[in-house]
Amino acid sequence: MDDPLGGLLKRLRAIHAETVEASERLWLLQNPWQEELLHWGADGRLHGHQLPERSRTRSTTGSGWCPGLRSAAQT
Repeated sequence: MDDPLGGLLKRLRAIHAETVEASERLWLLQNPWQEELLHWGADGRLHGHQLPERSRTRSTTGSGWCPGLRSAAQT
């Protein structure tokens, strides 16, 4: 017998993860200078050209997406 509460919690976790990813992508798109900081993209390559400061913010989302991947997909 399936656990309806477990299924609901699983779906809520998935919705939360999608929401967090979307908000991280939006923040990175609104702060394009973050793409200039050195970071590993989801494609496994090193992106950016500036060393990050000691107390830096993230240049990628939790899944590794960065605006550079978006630009590469459009070309």
